[in-house]
Amino acid sequence: MLVDSKLLPNMFLPPLLQDLLVREAVFEVSRRRLEAAMAVAREELAGIQAERPRLGFVRQEARRVHQSRIAEAEEGVTLLQSALEKLSETAPQLIACVGRSVENYLREMDPEYVTGLSAARFVDDWDALLARYSSAVERYLGSLNRLPPQLEAFPQGESCGSHPEGRRVVEEAMQAAAVMQDEIAFLNRIADAQSLRRGKPPTLQRQPERNWRRLAFGILDLPPFEALKIVRGLSTEAEELLPRIFSAIKAECRLANFSGNYGVSSYREKIWQGFRAAAAEKIQPDRFEQIVSETEIMLETGRLHEWKPDRVEIQVSPEAMAVELAPLLAATPAPKQSAAASTAATAASAKRSANGRIVYRPSGATGAAAGVAAAAAVNPDPAAAGLSVKDLAAMAELQAERERLEQLLRETRASLSEREAFLSQSEAKLMENTQAQIEREVELEQREEELRELERRYREFQKGGLGAENVALDEVETSSAKVPMDEFKD
Repeated sequence: MLVDSKLLPNMFLPPLLQDLLVREAVFEVSRRRLEAAMAVAREELAGIQAERPRLGFVRQEARRVHQSRIAEAEEGVTLLQSALEKLSETAPQLIACVGRSVENYLREMDPEYVTGLSAARFVDDWDALLARYSSAVERYLGSLNRLPPQLEAFPQGESCGSHPEGRRVVEEAMQAAAVMQDEIAFLNRIADAQSLRRGKPPTLQRQPERNWRRLAFGILDLPPFEALKIVRGLSTEAEELLPRIFSAIKAECRLANFSGNYGVSSYREKIWQGFRAAAAEKIQPDRFEQIVSETEIMLETGRLHEWKPDRVEIQVSPEAMAVELAPLLAATPAPKQSAAASTAATAASAKRSANGRIVYRPSGATGAAAGVAAAAAVNPDPAAAGLSVKDLAAMAELQAERERLEQLLRETRASLSEREAFLSQSEAKLMENTQAQIEREVELEQREEELRELERRYREFQKGGLGAENVALDEVETSSAKVPMDEFKD
């Protein structure tokens, strides 16, 4: 499961994510170097302290030199210790930012991550998902709770977005709502992956999605009184819905704890290790200190942001915004004002300043339904002119659900095609390795046969050569004994 670092540079990694990984690798190398330098400096200090100048009680100069050496060594240890402490304070923030960026990348780019979570694997990742969802809920509810006192302090004759402070607090609520939407959308992706699995019923159901960011965006164009009703409606809806989603995630965490993890408890950590190994190879030694100082300044000033996928933004008409805000306004009607008048006032205020605004892309069925309603408002269908708003909303919701299922089908087909291509490549590589192994075995067998033949011939040659030599010596001795010596002839 460990990712090969040689393959990672060839993978598509966003530049911002690559930069964060390199900064993390530089911090890790800096920490190791500082710890090694600290150990050496402390050993030198201990050695200097153990030394005593000869006749130090007589020679004042030797004592002063020794004390200055000790002071210099202590100063070096102090500097290294302060640098290491500063690095230890900033490193956790950088590591947390890189960890969230890696998780965002896996959510967006790696279908195996979603598939593993849907199969009740990666228990550590499920626990991290629960913690991340809890943090998003706390941030969203906190932003909603801070809005009412500030909205009540604004003058009633102007919109909330006309004040810098009002725009700031509403934008904070929009950012928190966007994070909340992403968490629920990812949880629904896991639920969709479970529903596509065969043989086992899904344990995680799809959770209702609302485009809370767009609802918070609509507050900018409303007067404080109507914006206060929207905020209260959002708070009531969140307090009812978000605890149920928390219970669903916690149930999946328990299932992941009870089921086997196939040796991998965290998919993110395994991929992250490979990313770290690849980033360590891209470190430039001449920019080492520059990267460390830049990263520390970015962390202190809050300019180091995590990587997030880009979202496509669409235009929404004022009529669509008014239709989506109408249920929240009608839930808590204002005194001496009917629901229809409130809706008309909302539409009028939206027409004043929302025309042509760019808003966040809807996530889920409800957001898609609002997008379809916006399209219907811009280009009305003559056949549907006699339908009520409720019927149009139902039609838009069905259309959005159809588009969502089609998108899910396309993603599943793409994932299957990628998996088939990977399996075909793996099979071809396996066949090549098998063929090479067979050829190797045949070659080894041939060499063994040749060695056995050479050994047999060597033994025969050894045995035959010694016997022939003995026979030749016997024949020479016999012939010399039979023939008499002719001394005159010699």
